[in-house]
Amino acid sequence: PVRLEQQQAAARIEESSDSPHEAACSMDEAACSMEQRERETRQKLQSYNLLKYCDAFIEQGYDDPDFWFKLDTTQLDSLAQKVGMHTNDMAKFKNKLRREAKR
Repeated sequence: PVRLEQQQAAARIEESSDSPHEAACSMDEAACSMEQRERETRQKLQSYNLLKYCDAFIEQGYDDPDFWFKLDTTQLDSLAQKVGMHTNDMAKFKNKLRREAKR
């Protein structure tokens, strides 16, 4: 699936009169941003000992660890269901988020 950043970059390209080189740079920036978030997601889940869910997080669009802290309990439960997280792992995930949010 095409990520939001790629869609936005493509829209900017269509709307602008940028050269093909500038357009390619915009797409590269979106790809770099996406890769950075995916790397951060992998690192965060690894630190939580939940790396086995990394691909599902990315596939479901939960590839921004900063966003996780903005979710309420119901939304976290929905995230867990979408990524196929087991109940015990979800409790671990919520606890880790709570502890980090207090820092």
